Amino acid sequence: MTRVVLRLNRPKVICEVFEDEVVAINLETGTYFGMGGTAKEVWRLIEGEVPVDGMVAHLAERYTRQPQEVAADLELFTNSLVAHGLVTAEPTVASVPATALDGPAGSWEAPKLTVYEDMQDLLLLDPIHDVDETGWPARKQDAVP
Repeated sequence: MTRVVLRLNRPKVICEVFEDEVVAINLETGTYFGMGGTAKEVWRLIEGEVPVDGMVAHLAERYTRQPQEVAADLELFTNSLVAHGLVTAEPTVASVPATALDGPAGSWEAPKLTVYEDMQDLLLLDPIHDVDETGWPARKQDAVP
């Protein structure tokens, strides 16, 4: 049986996991992302290359939710991750790795992806080649034809 596994789109994507959120940057687009809700746990499962069906089973058991509800929320979230180039979806025949359940985790909150495009110019700036004579962060003006 073929399963789908999500893999981080490295080296195009860098990320940092904080206490209650994940922040990721797509270095090709200059877009950065904040992830809340249960996204931190989902992100850890993605990093562990747990197939999607394994994520659903793990999260449904951990949060005592119906698998269909978890699957629907997870599909929306992971489709957004793929659409923004943060992860790739690939077929796998690997079995679902065991995940440690720490007992009930409280109330289920769908994982959320927030997109920030306000710093694209700075994140895409090449500080060695794209700056004027005053240096970073003053960007070179486009040449007038």
